[in-house]
Amino acid sequence: MNEHLAAPGHEAGWGGADEVVAFFCECSRPTCHSALWITVAEFQDATSGADRWLVAPGHEVPSAGDEVVEARGAYRVVRMPEERAAGA
Repeated sequence: MNEHLAAPGHEAGWGGADEVVAFFCECSRPTCHSALWITVAEFQDATSGADRWLVAPGHEVPSAGDEVVEARGAYRVVRMPEERAAGA
């Protein structure tokens, strides 16, 4: 879903890379609906690697192998083990 929100749209009103969008937390909690209000450019930069996921602070799970790659204000960029990322 987040990749869809970040993709350039052909709809009127799409503000481009500087537009602030409510992206979804990509943690492994099935009931998480946390919104992360960041720009499209921030999202694209944070998730530039295929193994990088955007999560709300406190939603990383170090005991399950999540590695915080970056802590950026209102969100964390984590690297999850491959088997967990496939289900995220």
